[in-house]
Amino acid sequence: MGRISVLLPTEEMVHLSHNILQEGRFSDIQEVLQVSTEEAVSQARQAAARGASILVARGLQAALIKRHTSIPVVEIVISAQEMALLIQRARQLIPKECPTIAVAGNQNMFCDMSRFEDIFHINLQLFLAQDDEDLERKAQEAVQSGADLLIGGNTVIAAAKEAGIPSLFLSNTEDSIRTAFLLAQNMDQALQNQKRSQAQMDVLLDSRYTGALSLDPQGKVLSANSIMEEFLGMAQAQIIGQPVCALFPDLEQGQLTSMCMEKQAPCSLIVHHRNGILLCTCIPVVIDCAVDSVLVSCQKLRQKAPDVPADRGRDSRSPRLPFRFSDLGSGCQALDCSILQARIFAQSSSPIFLWGPDSFLLLKMAAALHNEGSRSSQAFVELDMEELSFEEQKALLFGERGAVTMAEGGTLYLAGAQAMCPQIQKSLFHLARSHMRRNAQGKRLPANLRLILSSPLSLKELSGEGQMIPSLYALLEYFSLWVPSTLLQPDSAREQIRQLFHQLCQKYESYHQLTAGGLTELSRMDWGGSPLKLETFLTRLILESSRRSIDEITVSRLLQAIDPPAGAETAAPSPEAEKILEALKLHGGSRQNTAQYLGISTATLWRKMKKYRISPPK
Repeated sequence: MGRISVLLPTEEMVHLSHNILQEGRFSDIQEVLQVSTEEAVSQARQAAARGASILVARGLQAALIKRHTSIPVVEIVISAQEMALLIQRARQLIPKECPTIAVAGNQNMFCDMSRFEDIFHINLQLFLAQDDEDLERKAQEAVQSGADLLIGGNTVIAAAKEAGIPSLFLSNTEDSIRTAFLLAQNMDQALQNQKRSQAQMDVLLDSRYTGALSLDPQGKVLSANSIMEEFLGMAQAQIIGQPVCALFPDLEQGQLTSMCMEKQAPCSLIVHHRNGILLCTCIPVVIDCAVDSVLVSCQKLRQKAPDVPADRGRDSRSPRLPFRFSDLGSGCQALDCSILQARIFAQSSSPIFLWGPDSFLLLKMAAALHNEGSRSSQAFVELDMEELSFEEQKALLFGERGAVTMAEGGTLYLAGAQAMCPQIQKSLFHLARSHMRRNAQGKRLPANLRLILSSPLSLKELSGEGQMIPSLYALLEYFSLWVPSTLLQPDSAREQIRQLFHQLCQKYESYHQLTAGGLTELSRMDWGGSPLKLETFLTRLILESSRRSIDEITVSRLLQAIDPPAGAETAAPSPEAEKILEALKLHGGSRQNTAQYLGISTATLWRKMKKYRISPPK
């Protein structure tokens, strides 16, 4: 157990403490000393040097020790019974029916006395100091208050004697001292239990062959073992307090929050560091249904491949795409969920099926799966199976210098899986299951690669339409990942539309501006997740627009020209809209004359035309 030292201001309190210690209940208390207020801080430091882990003190001495040292202090507080005895003695000394009694001292010394006036029929005035510097001023205020008697410690008693006012020393009984001893002993046991748990955790972490970090719920490092120091090349003092995302840029805060904090379940992620690739397992420590901390266990998978010159080590026939999962995040919640699932898939070498409307996004996801996995230093080979005959598919895949050979040790990504011939599907199934391939002469050779397929259609759709054989479907069924286009989400579609509009304006050297209403109208339209469909519509919108500002009316006009029935449905006129349209025709499309005719302002007319999607007649 730790040592507890008791520092007391009076000989009487020391005597009471020794009486309590004779009960044998407080074996953790090693010494009881009488100290003056001037020596309280130095005596406290000496006690700490002798091994004291907790101090027991009272009043001003306790306040000084807490201010000038970092030693835990348990304060002796006057109990209600002790204050009641002092009030009774004060009433005996002051022969008045309702005497005025002033109590002065440090606030940390007193119990609740809010009902004492009613109980004892007195006028009670309290002068409680917040700190030691305020005590003398409170003592003088008590003297000048006109009280019949003062109760307080040495400072208050001295001020009362100088003013000739009766006073009582704020003395303790065994009750308050015993209570303080119990608190100190409980605190000591709690501290020792905490030290024991921390020591056991340190031994456990340092004896592991993996790096370990402890994080708070905000993702900041609380502790790290020696293995983690080696992984990061940093001392523990440099690691503690750092956000984990600053140590591992691949480990995003959103991942910890959604996968570990909210679900309160372990999760595993592969992260890249300058010293290699680490498999990080995040385990939440849950207390009372809330995450108290997170233990991160890190195991090095492979030493990072050394950099090679630009003219060496790169196969021009199988370039590696630079995409990572951090490059795919766009604020689209659905896509972020898919990225989190993909991070889990990246840990495995199982074949993966990706499906979604955006073919370029599917390619980026496949490249990220490769670059974040254990095969990132090897080749990433891409092949589009659409518009290829059976002979072409077979030759490009399994020929002498086919994609299967080029992807050895790395990843083979096949887009357009819906166009693969059944015989090719069978060969790919056996390749993934047996890790063997046949060369052009039919000889069986070992094959070590990861297979990723993609299609705009889901596995169930391909299977239902007979475009995928059952064996390949079963192989991919539980490693199938939907990759939604950001155009399917209005919030993320707005930014993509704005960027693409700007790029197309630069391409065609036009100076159009897209208004907020036009952007809102475009983001509401159903693009089916296809960037190509959006690009072609924006291109025509820019080329056909005769006005610099492109608003929602311009967008609606083009939509009506492309799809008149749909435009007719969306422009179903109300009586007010019909009235405005007739007035525009009457005045040849002049908004100023139409507004005067209708008795409204030009701005109001333009707002109503936007509301009803009314285009000025040509």
